[in-house]
Amino acid sequence: MRGLLRALALTLVFCGAAAQAGEAVNLAGRCTGVFQYPKTETVCLSFETTDKKTYMICDDVTAKEIIEQLFALGKKDAACLIEGSVAKKSGEETYLNVTRVTEGK
Repeated sequence: MRGLLRALALTLVFCGAAAQAGEAVNLAGRCTGVFQYPKTETVCLSFETTDKKTYMICDDVTAKEIIEQLFALGKKDAACLIEGSVAKKSGEETYLNVTRVTEGK
């Protein structure tokens, strides 16, 4: 019984620590890469936070203007703050819907 309770507690800790779909996010970091998926014609940017966590920001859920702004900041290797929400989680990847970008930190 004690082992079952310990396993349940660990499961709750690990599940609670991960970002859930729809959860609001405010992150500081920079764009570190761009990927294009020809099959779906989707463009995604890799965003790394100051604490080295990686997120994906794709043009299928984030507005074109935001993607362009992030891409321009990434070309300058400029830090920025992003606001939005978690669009989905797929395996190890967390995809964000970004609604606001502010240059600098």
